[in-house]
Amino acid sequence: MIPRLIGPVGFLLTAARQRWRLLVIVTAIAAISVSVGAFSIVALDITESATFCGRCHTMKPELDAYERGSHSDVKCGECHVGPGIMSFVRAKLNGTRQMFEVLTNTHPKPIRAEPHKLPAAEDTCERCHDRLNERRDLVVIRSDFGVDEANTEQKVGLAIRLSSTSPWGAGRIHGHNELKIQFVTSREDEEKIDWIRVERTDGTSAEYVAARSVHISTLAGSEVDAMKRGRPLRTFGCTDCHNRAGHELISPEKALDEALASGHLDRTLPFIKREALRILTPDYASRVEASKAIASLLDFYVVNYPDVYAVKEKSIREALTVLGEIYEESASPEMKANYRTYPNNLGHEDGGGCFRCHDGAHVRVDNGRLTQQTLAWECSTCHSFPIWGGEVVNIAVNQPPQYHSDTLWLFTHKDVAQVSDPVPKPCSNCHTPSFCTTCHATGVRHDQMLYSHAALARDRGSQACAFCHQQVYCARCHASEEGNAAAPPRP
Repeated sequence: MIPRLIGPVGFLLTAARQRWRLLVIVTAIAAISVSVGAFSIVALDITESATFCGRCHTMKPELDAYERGSHSDVKCGECHVGPGIMSFVRAKLNGTRQMFEVLTNTHPKPIRAEPHKLPAAEDTCERCHDRLNERRDLVVIRSDFGVDEANTEQKVGLAIRLSSTSPWGAGRIHGHNELKIQFVTSREDEEKIDWIRVERTDGTSAEYVAARSVHISTLAGSEVDAMKRGRPLRTFGCTDCHNRAGHELISPEKALDEALASGHLDRTLPFIKREALRILTPDYASRVEASKAIASLLDFYVVNYPDVYAVKEKSIREALTVLGEIYEESASPEMKANYRTYPNNLGHEDGGGCFRCHDGAHVRVDNGRLTQQTLAWECSTCHSFPIWGGEVVNIAVNQPPQYHSDTLWLFTHKDVAQVSDPVPKPCSNCHTPSFCTTCHATGVRHDQMLYSHAALARDRGSQACAFCHQQVYCARCHASEEGNAAAPPRP
């Protein structure tokens, strides 16, 4: 009987040992899987970080801007990777390709910006921002320093119209969010917008075309149809204006004004802004070459202002450090990139920005023909007229009178503003003398400008024109925007 009992007991013991081994194996596999999964999650989290992306994509200035900006706590993938597994897979495959290009030094320099490949704003920006939420109007006052010997400071003030209840009248920037806007860009340059269609909330619509793209006005419809074939139809979104929200390469002029206003640059150094712009504006082949150019500031003061150098050597050497920091924030010679390569479209100071559409040269197409109506381009569409002054600027907050809407107001306002002291009535209800001198102190006669503007630009520098006009404005008559860049005045 005993041998018979041993059989079942042995079988049970053997089965128990096998179950135990199986449990150990399953537990080990589970532990390994959890570890691998945890490692994968950590690894994926690292690959979504700015530190990883910044090192792999050789974008030091952009990384520095990201760390200084308001989105520094947002991981790269939250803006650059769309929702869903397929978007994730595409992003990682694209990242693998880019990593290989970096390792083999075969990546393009500069890397071309491709805004149409960004995820839709509703999947990224609108996860934190309410697109239809009203923003209050902004009053912006900043310092602008001249390129004269004294680095003369002027205050520039304007009111930016963001709200539908703006006291400055019709037109507001965030009104774009309530419209459905589709557009087509140029084949050669995605910053140039050739065609626009606007659908309003009341069901009406309109389409506009860049006048430069149409050869025969009566055949505009067929030319537009041909233009749209083979080009992606894009829908206007947040990133079409806020295209550098996390990676702005600041322009040297803007950075210098901030440094002078904050005291990081000694504004008593003669011609410090002019010389700093001379040094920081060119493209350099390497950081070494840029450093040599920055060091030449020292020679400028030794040769031209030895007395100033003797007293302010410390300030001049501190200026070298500030200029080096500005260059690091505005250019990447290794990638052949700078603030001009990736312009900021928020506004129109550093690039086309608003003037990609609102340049006065996008004409409405009706029944296949060009009309006389253009897309709104007046300054008051988005902000009040900039006011320049000394320590105090007076920004008009009232809705402008009806006669301000006269298309010839620039020429006819003198009929209303009869000369008196200190400011003509009724202009003084809103304006101070500094508003008038913004134009009148320049000596510019706009009624003679058609024939005299070339001489004025040569003698005073095109900065005199750039106060109101951008390069795209000049291109309405001139063959191209090339060569119309702001030039310094004659010595």
